[in-house]
Amino acid sequence: MIDNGISSFELSSSNYQSMLTISDFLLTQTGIQETYQKAEKDLGELLKKKGIINNNPNINIERERKQNTAEQSKLRTQIQQLEQKPTKTPQQEQDLAAKKQKLKELEEKEKELKKPLSEESLETKIAKLEKEIAELEKKSNKTKEEERVLGEKKQELEKLQQELAEQNKSNASENKKDNSDKIALYIGLGIVGVVLIGLGIVLFRRGKKKRKKY
Repeated sequence: MIDNGISSFELSSSNYQSMLTISDFLLTQTGIQETYQKAEKDLGELLKKKGIINNNPNINIERERKQNTAEQSKLRTQIQQLEQKPTKTPQQEQDLAAKKQKLKELEEKEKELKKPLSEESLETKIAKLEKEIAELEKKSNKTKEEERVLGEKKQELEKLQQELAEQNKSNASENKKDNSDKIALYIGLGIVGVVLIGLGIVLFRRGKKKRKKY
């Protein structure tokens, strides 16, 4: 049942929708949208309390984008309704200006949300996981779900630490190779320099002998 005892079948029927005014229909749609957003928020808070927190930045950003889009749609509808009024009270004028400002802020935020995410470093991921593990381990009475999440986080932490160790080892090898290449280059340049100096001395002596003959 949705709003005033009306079933979802009746709401979707063309007869019922034809009886709705534009304002009533928009309010009904807005109510459904607000209920969905509230349910999503409550679910997020529940998961956070249980220690089941989704730290995937891409998913979180996508959720924010959806919420932002929904809020913009709602504000545009409200702004349109206010602008269609032939005469407005001072309060309505004030509300209209506030809603337009809010819409502008959401549009700016939308631009920020559309920017590509920078990849987190392994050190950052490890630090976050260590903090989450410490918080879960502080709890004296853990639920089975919390124990499961704690085990998964420890496995993920171990995996990331191995990746970091391999990355550091690879970087060290590359640095060592670069240093070896630089040393070889310096030695090569030194040899070339010595040869050029020796050649210059030989040519200088030959030129000096020729001048003495004349």
